[in-house]
Amino acid sequence: MSTTLALKPVDGTLTNLYNLPNLGLKPTDRSYTNYGSKDMISEDRLKNWGWWCAYGPLGPEVRTRAASAEGNYESEDVFEGEEPRIEPDMLDGQMVEDAVRELPDVSRRVLKARYIQYPYNLSHNVAQRLRMSTDKLEAELHIAKRRLYDRLQRNSPRF
Repeated sequence: MSTTLALKPVDGTLTNLYNLPNLGLKPTDRSYTNYGSKDMISEDRLKNWGWWCAYGPLGPEVRTRAASAEGNYESEDVFEGEEPRIEPDMLDGQMVEDAVRELPDVSRRVLKARYIQYPYNLSHNVAQRLRMSTDKLEAELHIAKRRLYDRLQRNSPRF
């Protein structure tokens, strides 16, 4: 079944929308149409979470010094200090990870694919890898962001 741009009557009015029969969404549903909503998790927070998940060593530490006497040699040349390391926000990354673990399976899969497994791919490619249409991916991603925002609000400490 293909997704097509169609005119559908909703409460006596005609509205343009993508036909998403499997999701049961209407253009009046707040969870579908309110993309610019302030009650959604920010992209920066999700990117930080993806970076947090991929951050750190992926194996044993790589030796940078020789084990023999040459490893103790210190040059007399003056070098600039090390470049500053930019790291993800660890606490926020852990908070988002804990909230993502409580989400339903579909929401977890969509968020993981978009922000961890394929962060630089186009939506079309991510949708292909998840074996769903691009429209369904976007709708599921939106629903997952809303659920994640709600979980984070529920789990956040009240001051």
